[in-house]
Amino acid sequence: MFRFWFAPRSFCRGVVLASCLGFFVIPAVQAQELAAPGALGADMLPKGRSAVRLETRRIWAKDEFDSHGDRQALLSEYNGLKLNASIFPALGFFGPGASLGTTDLSARMTGTQARLTVGYGLTEDITVGFQIGHGETHNRVRASVRPGTVPPGMVVPGATTATQAVQGLLTNVYGYKPIRSSDWESDLDPLIGLRWRFDKGENHATVFAPTVRIGVARQADPNDLMQMVMADGTDDLLLGLLHTRKLTPQWDLLLSAQYTLQTSDHVRARARSANELLVPASRLERLTRNRTNPFEVTTETGYTLGSWRVSGRLEYAHGGKDHYSSPSGQDVSGLEAGSDFHFLLGYVGLTWNGIPGYLRKEHSFPGFVSLVGATTLKAKNTAAPNTLYLTVTTVF
Repeated sequence: MFRFWFAPRSFCRGVVLASCLGFFVIPAVQAQELAAPGALGADMLPKGRSAVRLETRRIWAKDEFDSHGDRQALLSEYNGLKLNASIFPALGFFGPGASLGTTDLSARMTGTQARLTVGYGLTEDITVGFQIGHGETHNRVRASVRPGTVPPGMVVPGATTATQAVQGLLTNVYGYKPIRSSDWESDLDPLIGLRWRFDKGENHATVFAPTVRIGVARQADPNDLMQMVMADGTDDLLLGLLHTRKLTPQWDLLLSAQYTLQTSDHVRARARSANELLVPASRLERLTRNRTNPFEVTTETGYTLGSWRVSGRLEYAHGGKDHYSSPSGQDVSGLEAGSDFHFLLGYVGLTWNGIPGYLRKEHSFPGFVSLVGATTLKAKNTAAPNTLYLTVTTVF
C-alpha cells in the first residue's frame, strides 16, 4: 500500500543516523502499543451470546519525544552529523580534519493494523474472549549528505563518491544491510482473557480483566538499522481493572488501570555500550532480555444522544528501563539506555449504536460502529504517533 523513496545520497546519511538511533527508535514505537485498558475492554455479553469486533488502525508519526520529554522531528538529533573520525575511526589516519561530509535526514513512519476480537458470554457476569491481528510499519526516509572531501589515498572497493564510501564502510566493515526506507510486517501478539464483573449496580459496574498475551510477533532485524516494529513480542500477563458509571441519562464515565507483567525472553541483537554509534556484526548474539513492567491508567467521558455517543479519553502509561544480559559478558548499556518511557495520549471518538434500532426493526444491523482519533500529548523516549481507529462490532 505504501511506497518509499530516498534521495540519491540517502545511503550515506541514513546509515549513520540509523546506527545512532536504531535501538532507540524500536522500543520508542513499541512503547505506545501496550493494549487497550483491560486488554479486551469493558464490554460484557449476556450469557450464551457472542460478539465479533473488527478494528483497523492507521498510524503515522513524523515526531518523537527525547529523553528530556522535548518534542522533535524523527532523527532530528542527527541532522548535521559530521562524518569524521568520531564516526569512522579510520579517518583519523588522514588527519584531524578528514571528513566524508555532513548528514541531512527526514523520516516519517506509517503503519496499519487489523485486529479481530471474539467474545462469548460464559455467564451473566463473565465474558471470555480472544484477539488476533496483523500489522505492518513503514519507515519512509529522505536522506542525503553534503559531501566533504574523501581523503587522498582512502580506498573503499567499488566506491567513487563519499556516499558510496560510507555505504561500503557500513556494509563491508559493520555488516549492516543497505540503508533505505524499511518495512516490517508480522502477525500481532494474540490475546486470550476474560472479563469478570464482580460489582454492579443500577448505574455502575466494576470489571476485573486478566489477559494473557502470547509473544509471536516478529522481532526487529538487528542488521536493519532503519526498521521500526510495532508489537511487543513477549509472553505477558495483563491485569486490568475497569469501572463504568452512568452519571446522568446522557453522561457516562470509564476509569481503568492496567499493570503488565512481562516475562523475560531472548532476542538477537548487537551488544552495544552507551557511547557507541556503530557496532560490528561480531557482537551479534542471543541476549537475555527483561522488559519493564509498565502500568497505564485511563479516564473516559461520553455523552449519548439517541444512537450516537461522543467521547473523550486521556491515557497515561509509564515504564522503567529494560535490562539485557550478554552470555559472553559484553557491555549492553547502549540497549538499555532510552528504554524507560512515559506518554500521555488524548482520544476523541464518535460511536453509532445500532442495537436499539435493530430491536425496533428499524434496520438490520445489530451492532456498533466507532471512529476514534488519538494523538500524543506528552511523552518521553517514544515516537509521537497519531492513530485513527475504525471499529465495527456485531452481536449474535
